Amino acid sequence: MADKQAPNAAFLIAPKAPLDLWWLFGLALLLLGVGYGLRDPWPADEPRFALIGRDIWESGRWFLPHRGPELYAEKPPVFLWLQALAYGLTGSVRASFLLPSMLAALGTLVLHFDLARRLWSRKAAFWSSLALLLCVQFTLQGRTAQIDAVLAFCTTLGLMACCAICCSVRLGAGT
Repeated sequence: MADKQAPNAAFLIAPKAPLDLWWLFGLALLLLGVGYGLRDPWPADEPRFALIGRDIWESGRWFLPHRGPELYAEKPPVFLWLQALAYGLTGSVRASFLLPSMLAALGTLVLHFDLARRLWSRKAAFWSSLALLLCVQFTLQGRTAQIDAVLAFCTTLGLMACCAICCSVRLGAGT
């Protein structure tokens, strides 16, 4: 006897490949990018990170970030370097301070989709990536100039490398 889907299960059907990733990416751009460039940095952390990034770009002191004349060693410099690169790319603090977090969130989503596709299936990858995107904290961190989105991206990249080495999940494989 042929398997028939229940009539209520129609909403669980994921879009066909490669449209699934495009739909997910489009929704992510919408959720993460709405209002981009329309607001100034909010205290307490966003203005500090944005101005340190601007100072790194303008002074050329990349190795050890400074906040004014004093050394800023409270956070790892990777996020601040990304802030500086975004400032150099756009030339505006308002246009640049959200860029690293938004790109990191998009990158995390793509890495998650790819890892879930390799480990389970494309359908599972779509639905789990959609669930990740709709998590309030994930989307919030992708919309603020905080270090958390970049940390999540680097952690996901490390997890993907670990799975590729330890679990024999070949990069470039999958359906």
